[in-house]
Amino acid sequence: MARPTPAKSMAVITIGWGEYVVPMKDAAQIMQALECAEKYESRGYGSEKMHYIGGEGPKVRFEVISESDYLQGKFAGPYVKDETSE
Repeated sequence: MARPTPAKSMAVITIGWGEYVVPMKDAAQIMQALECAEKYESRGYGSEKMHYIGGEGPKVRFEVISESDYLQGKFAGPYVKDETSE
């Protein structure tokens, strides 16, 4: 198995309940794009559908991840819940 080659600086971005790893420069762009985001919701169907825009944007945060933590995660792969341990 080849060793993954990460970007020099990686960040973990949390958007809602999900966490994602992206290069630091992309994390900064995402944060900048979301700083003026407004909440969007819709209710109803067809011609009765109503759109609502306004209010607080998404809960977003990011933190720097070390290269060793990134590599450990890449080697471990995606988390798979072990149903036998419950």
